[in-house]
Amino acid sequence: MAAAHAQQPTTGVPEATIPGPSLGTAAIEKFLRDAPGALTNDAIVSDAVTRFYAGRKNEPAWGADGAAAKFLEAIGRVGDLGLNPKNYLPADFDAAAPTSVPETIARRDITLTTAFFEIAHDIRVGRARPPADPPSAQWQPAVPDLVPELESALANGDFAGRLASMEPTWDGYVALKAALKRYRDIAATGGWPDVPNIGRSLRIGSRGSAVVALRRRLAAEEDLPARLAPRKGEEPAGWHERFDGALDNAVRQFQARHELQVDGIVGPMTRGALNESVGERILQVRINLERWRWGERQPPERGLVVLLPQRELIAYERRRPAFRMRVNHGHALRDLAGDSFADKLEYLEFAPSWSVPPHVATGEILPKARKDPAWFQAQGFEIVSDYHPGAVIHPPDEASFDQVQAGKLFLRQKPGRDNPLGQVKFMVPNYFAIYLHGREKDPGFETTTLDIGRGWIRVEEPQKLATFVLAKESSWDARRVRKAMDSTKSERAPLSQPLPVIILCRDIYVDDAGHLQFRLVPERDAQIAKAAGFSAKDP
Repeated sequence: MAAAHAQQPTTGVPEATIPGPSLGTAAIEKFLRDAPGALTNDAIVSDAVTRFYAGRKNEPAWGADGAAAKFLEAIGRVGDLGLNPKNYLPADFDAAAPTSVPETIARRDITLTTAFFEIAHDIRVGRARPPADPPSAQWQPAVPDLVPELESALANGDFAGRLASMEPTWDGYVALKAALKRYRDIAATGGWPDVPNIGRSLRIGSRGSAVVALRRRLAAEEDLPARLAPRKGEEPAGWHERFDGALDNAVRQFQARHELQVDGIVGPMTRGALNESVGERILQVRINLERWRWGERQPPERGLVVLLPQRELIAYERRRPAFRMRVNHGHALRDLAGDSFADKLEYLEFAPSWSVPPHVATGEILPKARKDPAWFQAQGFEIVSDYHPGAVIHPPDEASFDQVQAGKLFLRQKPGRDNPLGQVKFMVPNYFAIYLHGREKDPGFETTTLDIGRGWIRVEEPQKLATFVLAKESSWDARRVRKAMDSTKSERAPLSQPLPVIILCRDIYVDDAGHLQFRLVPERDAQIAKAAGFSAKDP
């Protein structure tokens, strides 16, 4: 997408001497006709460039009101978003160099236009957004028309403001931008020290210079209060060499933030995480800022957002959180839709039946049923011709079991206390079979052992969620929701206005206490970094 061998533009460049329309128009028209994609390999950007100049009859756009200098300053700020300013202009680009050569004027003008559209594209939908898989599953937002964005920026001269208006507005994105700044500040002062391997684990009672290094390392990310570690260049005091209770607490906090075993012991795994360089941490934050750019740009006006791996659901009202609750989900969910998913909740099903996935039916249910048909019936299972409500029910005998084994008949479990879907199912018809469900005060809330479907999300407070979802339906109130939750008779509650459901997967996030949490998937992160052109060596 971006120009190769580029450098970060300097700020404060004097206004370029770009002559008026009459000198560059014909050259712009010829350049776009003969080499329309010469400055970008992105089809969306190339199309925007062509349409932009067509709309102004190929007149140069950057010759007045200090536009070029203001835009160069705006490019220098995109590093705050985790992007690399060097990716957007050729290394030899000089907007201030005077020229009267039409071809030079045209190329300079188109270069600036292309750079704006590439930055706008990267901010709006990301540099490495994966394609929908399959293409028919359009869970990703469409790329907006970028041409009006440049026209507006040129009209008012506020390029930085126009680019900022395209950023995601999620609290998580804003918090990660602040984290990126903190880590770059740490890098600017030399980073943090490694914790040396002394051949044994560090724990309460340990002493020595390795403990001093550990204090400094933990203080760098504020797991340990700064007053409990020697300052840079300061000679450590004797007590700095002792592994005490405060250091134990700091190690445990660090371990919890990195999903390590929380035991206060600095062994190989914890030491490896501590010795990740600040450059690697910056890269990981940038990758997750990129993830935020892939999906919906802002919270829904009214809707549900599930954050993974936080295992948290947030109900939004007027684009602000109305309440939060815990969720649980199967291991397969995270890989269903890349790193973001958006669809609509269309109806609720109280006292739902469970359509048993064929592999669960043959691998887990049938062996028990053959041994104990009474158990099969007591659990509320039945053999059906298909999963539709009016399906033909077959007797629970060996002949029917054989048909299930052969994939010609199917298993379904009736509503009830043994049904793993619980008391209500929140239906989001989608290719990935993602849905929400739950039972009040469910002792099995944390359980993930039974594979009840590829995209299940179990909510901790289903009655509260159902009341919120149905709040706009005149025929439903809290009392009717409670009654439906307690019933064993299936009832469908359609929504007159389907409710947005968004699932976001971020393996670095800032928790409610302001601590950065790491739930890294290195293989996936490496793929994103490669596709986006990010490196731990970037500035």
